[in-house]
Amino acid sequence: MNLFRTIYSTIRLNQSVILPFVRQIHLESTPERLPAWEQPKGESTEIKRRRLLYQSRKRGMLENCLLLSNFASTYLPTMNAIDLDLYDKLINTPSNDWDLYYMAIGKLETPDEYQHHVMDLLKKYAKNEQKEERTQQPDLIPV
Repeated sequence: MNLFRTIYSTIRLNQSVILPFVRQIHLESTPERLPAWEQPKGESTEIKRRRLLYQSRKRGMLENCLLLSNFASTYLPTMNAIDLDLYDKLINTPSNDWDLYYMAIGKLETPDEYQHHVMDLLKKYAKNEQKEERTQQPDLIPV
């Protein structure tokens, strides 16, 4: 029993001494910045559509994967080059996917740089006024 008490008190002591030090180092460290996003140059419209469809499907959080993949499969085939550029900037520049999701569902005010007709279309799509079932990503087919 004494062995367990010794181990337990050693662990508690280490946590109380080491953890505040680690937390302080973390708080004082400079945050790493993501590189600035640049739109790919010289990309054909067909390649851009395929890239955006893929990026819409692979977001890293299920809510955006479902929302953006269904939106992309519905609207990407009919978007012109300007709309594709706006959508590209929209899904690739916010540094936090939750921000994009909350902007799309209307819980977060959309900054001026993202407030355009493609964002309005995404917001309308997110409302799902037709009550469509969107519980899985659509099949991946070329656009």
